[in-house]
Amino acid sequence: MTKVGRFLVLLLWGLGIAVGMGTGALRVVIAEIQGLGSVVGTVEDVFGDPVPGARVRLADKEAWADEQGRFTINVPLGRQTLMITAPGYQPLELNLHVDRGENKPRISQETGLWPVGFKIDYHLFYQGKGQGEIKDVFGLVGFANGTNEEYFIHSIKVLDPFGDVVIDLLAELDDYRDFAGTYTDSNFALDPQMAAIIYPRTVILRELPSFTADVSSRSYTLQVLYGTEEEHSSGKYWLWEKTIAPVLDEDCDPHVGGNPFLSSKNLSGRPKA
Repeated sequence: MTKVGRFLVLLLWGLGIAVGMGTGALRVVIAEIQGLGSVVGTVEDVFGDPVPGARVRLADKEAWADEQGRFTINVPLGRQTLMITAPGYQPLELNLHVDRGENKPRISQETGLWPVGFKIDYHLFYQGKGQGEIKDVFGLVGFANGTNEEYFIHSIKVLDPFGDVVIDLLAELDDYRDFAGTYTDSNFALDPQMAAIIYPRTVILRELPSFTADVSSRSYTLQVLYGTEEEHSSGKYWLWEKTIAPVLDEDCDPHVGGNPFLSSKNLSGRPKA
């Protein structure tokens, strides 16, 4: 870059900061001056959740996603390979053709990061409607199998702060069928116990039945009993638990832009007989 070009870059950077222009927008303007293309995106997993701290590499440049999973990289024009890595996730490669201006690859849901193992997703939210702090609470649960073996879901429950069951998503045979999305025996098992089957490289997202609750101070725990085929056959499962409080979400969708898996995402826990 010429001295004049470097001067313009520094001048624009100073002016941009002075008028409150975001650093992302500044990088795009500077890329135009330098004859580069700006790749702007958000790293998300197969559920549509952001992946903070993901390492993004393109050409000879690299960046790290911020807390919302966002990144910006300025690179030469033409065909490039975008490489993304993050702890707990499988590496992702995307082939891009970088043009002038902003280039926005989709890195989310069906093109998002797959977990290394079996991952569970859990969200609770409410709208502003309702009396005082008493609201209708809605929820989503998701399961992503990034392994090469089948996983079996025996139980999915939501408990209130006192340990009472608020939701039992797999209480009856028809519940397993509905969850598996089939009325054949290909996606759920009956013996030795009922269980829904999550096949390799499969994502299942399901809405939770709504319930009324005081959202000012209460948290709710998701409990999932799951295991491999061998563990299921022996009647032993892992217990996965996560406790969260409902958050305000007027769209009733924690995944930006919705999630196509709704119309069809680190193993943790302790063994439980």
